[in-house]
Amino acid sequence: MPVEHERKLLLRPEKPQELLRYLKRHPNVQTVEITQGYINKSARIRHVVPHSGDAETHWFTFKTKVTGNTVEIETEISIHDYHKLFLIAKPVIHKTRCKFQEGLNRWDVDFFKNPKSGDIYLSMAEVEMPEFEMDLPEVHPLLEPSFWRWIDGNDKRFQNKNLGNYKKVLTNLKGL
Repeated sequence: MPVEHERKLLLRPEKPQELLRYLKRHPNVQTVEITQGYINKSARIRHVVPHSGDAETHWFTFKTKVTGNTVEIETEISIHDYHKLFLIAKPVIHKTRCKFQEGLNRWDVDFFKNPKSGDIYLSMAEVEMPEFEMDLPEVHPLLEPSFWRWIDGNDKRFQNKNLGNYKKVLTNLKGL
């Protein structure tokens, strides 16, 4: 069973463009553009366009809690199915993701964008760890200069499905 075991951290809101440019230049970082929409509480769709020129893909993801763990099942879907499901997707988020691996941990750094202006309103990272690893990892050296704070796993304000309203996100950030 694919158990998701991740921790999230907020990155400093100052100068996210500089961090994005820095990560994109790093040879071990893969960058993709993502449009992600939520079908319901447990299901989402995702359109992924790699900066490398590789083929774009479309994904369906189901997530649910089972005995205290988050189980995540993803499968690639056709562009036709993606467009059908996109009609009912709400909210929809747009982000640039920089991905890299460090040992057993996978790091995803997301830059959430205002769909109208393209401006980055939030930069956040998550580290996917082995299922039974309980200790927080060290903040990756690529992210250390931008690290702001770890996010409590129960803080629903920073779940992706709650990050589509950039004005609300900015309000939440001011409250920290």
